[in-house]
Amino acid sequence: MTTPHDVSFTVEGIEIAGHLHMPDAAAPGPAVLIAGPSPQVKEQVPDTYAARLAAMGFRALTIDYRNFGASGGEPRLREDPAGKLADLRAAVSFLSHLPEVDPHHIAIVGVCAGAGYALTAAARDPRIRAFVGIAGFYPGLAELRQTMGPQVYQEALREAIGVLEREDRGGPVRYIPHVAPDGGTALLTGGEVYEYYGTARGHAANYRNEITADTGYTMLTLDLANAAPLLGPTPALLVHGEKDAYCTPEQAQSVHERLNGPKEILWLPTNTHIGYYDDPAYITPAIDSAVAFLESLFH
Repeated sequence: MTTPHDVSFTVEGIEIAGHLHMPDAAAPGPAVLIAGPSPQVKEQVPDTYAARLAAMGFRALTIDYRNFGASGGEPRLREDPAGKLADLRAAVSFLSHLPEVDPHHIAIVGVCAGAGYALTAAARDPRIRAFVGIAGFYPGLAELRQTMGPQVYQEALREAIGVLEREDRGGPVRYIPHVAPDGGTALLTGGEVYEYYGTARGHAANYRNEITADTGYTMLTLDLANAAPLLGPTPALLVHGEKDAYCTPEQAQSVHERLNGPKEILWLPTNTHIGYYDDPAYITPAIDSAVAFLESLFH
């Protein structure tokens, strides 16, 4: 396995740090941009997938989104959906001008929340010639409001906006843990997510178990599934577990049905979500299917 190269580029005045994973091939060839789970840093899931893809002949780029890891941006650890999409767009610009990359063969692969962002990025950028979503999180506002109920949704919005209102009036940015054990206070508690992020299993030097408290509002207003009918004619592959407590199969199926271009969906016989982060038993079939899909398009 080759050592990735440290790279960087600037978007909107913010320096974005990345890792470029290169195959042995010298001639220009296909490249893949990895959109990782949120709020991960590149040294976690993104580099795991990129190293495997580079070993199979793809030039693979991972990044720390703005406000996270080695990238710039303030306030630190704030989830910025519009900023993340700008970072992905600029990452495609960076890739497309590398002499080792065929600019007509650039794909994006997203994992977990990264899949929703990757779907939206691909729908907005015709330079991205293929989209792959693995164990994807594809939030939709209408579906969330219906699931919660209009009154409960409005109350949740009111509470979340209260955090932002205090900041609007000059209060400090408040932080909460990203994960905590069951019974704790955090964005996510217990279960698979804590087993990964809350233990040495998901350790990375630049990852911090904190996130801005206003992330609750971001999650209540994040609408990425609506990019699905805008993706075509870009080809798409969705890879998803038959059972997933965090990113539901129903959500993936709904996105697949709304795609209006060439599309495939692969259901893997799994009942895990975090397994797609670090377990070869789940990563290997996901990557093998992604590579077969991309090679059918690019070779």
